[in-house]
Amino acid sequence: MAREGQQSGDVPVPSRNTWLRRWLGAGAYPALARWLDPSRQYSQVAYARMLPKLVPDGASWLDAGCGHQVFKLNSMREEAEIVARTGRAIGCDRSWEAVRAHRSLRAGACADLDRLPFASGAFHVVSLNYVAEHLEHPETAFKEIARVLRPGGVLVVVTPNALGYFARLTRAGRRILPESFVRRFILLREFRSAEDIFPTFYRANTRDDLLQHMASAELAEEEFRMLRDPAIFNFIAPLAALELMLVRLLAWAGLKNLAGGTIIGVYRRGNAPPARRENKAGEAASARMAGRPEVQVP
Repeated sequence: MAREGQQSGDVPVPSRNTWLRRWLGAGAYPALARWLDPSRQYSQVAYARMLPKLVPDGASWLDAGCGHQVFKLNSMREEAEIVARTGRAIGCDRSWEAVRAHRSLRAGACADLDRLPFASGAFHVVSLNYVAEHLEHPETAFKEIARVLRPGGVLVVVTPNALGYFARLTRAGRRILPESFVRRFILLREFRSAEDIFPTFYRANTRDDLLQHMASAELAEEEFRMLRDPAIFNFIAPLAALELMLVRLLAWAGLKNLAGGTIIGVYRRGNAPPARRENKAGEAASARMAGRPEVQVP
């Protein structure tokens, strides 16, 4: 479920150049961002700096909705270092192809987040990187994640801010523009093909919504950050410059929710076990795994 666009540093870098992107001035965006909005920080860079501090050496870690990679960065180094020092690192996704093609995780499971095939208390850390917006039933999914977390374990959520201008504009665009145009735009901006575009529901994409769902799952907020991500029109230089100036103006005016593009939240399970939620299939599957991943991906 994770997006496939390749990123590096504080701003996106195309995984391949196209004549159209060059003609539109995509290469000017890094300099424009540094000049017009130097405080803007790419969420994947912030996430790549945060996650290693939350995953202790020898920990069990589940990347839920893992897609093809842990971080949307060109470099594999950051995620390879985390995987190398964990006791068990597992990816879980609805797409079998995504699990098999993952560039760093060599163990995985194909499953819905509503019914995870793992025993209760199996993981120290669970991460959701651009997954929460795709959850049709987030309360059920978060309760299931809480079930597989150990006492004191943490959930890390990286997801679009539904109240931000970015999400508002993209949702409006999906309603009024032809699907073929939307897919072409996503391909130009993020190099995501049709098979990597999933339905979005935005039912856990504000701080209030997340707090409500986490309280129901008996998870407590430990950290919350709102970041301004790369501009929607980062591949069209004149529009990117205008967008950067307008968003900086919104932030200066105190409209941080509107200016904020991405939420990063950390939520911790208490020491008391959460309310029991039966998942006999998950318990049985985890017992069969006997401490090793369900799927070994060569």
